[in-house]
Amino acid sequence: MLGYGDDGTVSHFQEISLDAFAAMLQISNIEEITENTLKKKGNFYYHYVTEDKYMPCCYHLATLAYTHNWRTPANIKLLSNAINHINNDLINETEGVLVKGGTGYVGAFGSMIRPHPPFTVDYVNAVVMHRRLLSEMAMTGAGTQIDILRQTADNIKEALHSDGILRLRYESESQKKALTGGKYKAVGGYGDVFLEPNYKKKTALDCDLTFWAVQFLSLMNHSSCSAGGEA
Repeated sequence: MLGYGDDGTVSHFQEISLDAFAAMLQISNIEEITENTLKKKGNFYYHYVTEDKYMPCCYHLATLAYTHNWRTPANIKLLSNAINHINNDLINETEGVLVKGGTGYVGAFGSMIRPHPPFTVDYVNAVVMHRRLLSEMAMTGAGTQIDILRQTADNIKEALHSDGILRLRYESESQKKALTGGKYKAVGGYGDVFLEPNYKKKTALDCDLTFWAVQFLSLMNHSSCSAGGEA
């Protein structure tokens, strides 16, 4: 999708991506952009948005994370304010959102309209696009302007303090086994940040988490330096 990166082809996608995040700053409740009528899909009823509405998703974030020529102080501030608004202020009581395209409805799994929690060692079940989205937010150069990135960096530093290895804190052996039993493989468009092919080795998940932690802190440090802050 991104082609050669910062070229004319991608500029249109950058504009759409910024507009999608900017649209969130104009509302206080997600129902302001969804239709009043609920749509049944399977056994559940969902709110849905039409094609003319802007709603940010993981692909908008990726477009901004992997390109650079959109990055002005004003645009980075806009993105940061939008993500903070989604996490701190936006009222969202929906069970999920669909997108209506023509006569069909598709799921909006990668939509960014719900609060995205910071990383903590206790948040064990976050295995689908959790750390990846945190990394891509940091890649935009927003750094500590985004609250959950600042909180994540603080949590990582505290967790690494004892021996430099990032580990999850499991509530039970069964919870640990569910994640590290070798059955889970994060592949596909909604995978998280993983290098290990599986978690059959006892140290595999710890290696993945520690790699991500070092990468994330490096991204945050780069954002700070780029903004003229302290490294």
